[in-house]
Amino acid sequence: MSPSCYSRSGFAHCWWFSANVLKQCLGCAAQEATLRDRFPFHEHASPAHRALVANVVAGPAVEEVERLRRIALSSIDTGTTGGVTGSHWFGTMTVKINLMKTVEDRLAADLVAAAGIIRTQADSELLAVSLLTLLLLALTALISVICVRDITRPLADLSQAMVRLAGNDLETAVPALERRDEFGDMSRALLLFKESGARYRSLIDS
Repeated sequence: MSPSCYSRSGFAHCWWFSANVLKQCLGCAAQEATLRDRFPFHEHASPAHRALVANVVAGPAVEEVERLRRIALSSIDTGTTGGVTGSHWFGTMTVKINLMKTVEDRLAADLVAAAGIIRTQADSELLAVSLLTLLLLALTALISVICVRDITRPLADLSQAMVRLAGNDLETAVPALERRDEFGDMSRALLLFKESGARYRSLIDS
């Protein structure tokens, strides 16, 4: 049974709250206080949401509910509920619950909107990361192609030059002489071989 129903049951006596009903009401109030303390709304809510609660859950109905609660709690001492009926309590409490439902609907809508914004941002970041990854892969592939061509092309040229020089084609140009790496060293060594062959041919001819 909800706190509203317990209170309605108590006010239905139109005289005072019985000890059992009052105990049930106090228990529900304690549970409500425990939840409020464990999940303090005002510590985590935005200023706009705090203002929403303050502006919406306010007014005559809310004030009347508090007044009726005080009457209920004091009825066991005073012996009277001041003529308050169960239907009056239930109707007044229903108005307050509807106000709280309005706040709940607004908070739920804002939460859904915030989740949508976060999801959109996450999708955008994922797309950006994916595009960046593809760009890096393409750049890596391009660099790999350039490096492979930088290795295979001079190697092929040197190989062809070696074949022609081995066939006594001493007019063959030695490639990559200007390079300052291993290919340049190989080219200069091949040039020495070509020059030695030319001198040997010159000696033979003479």
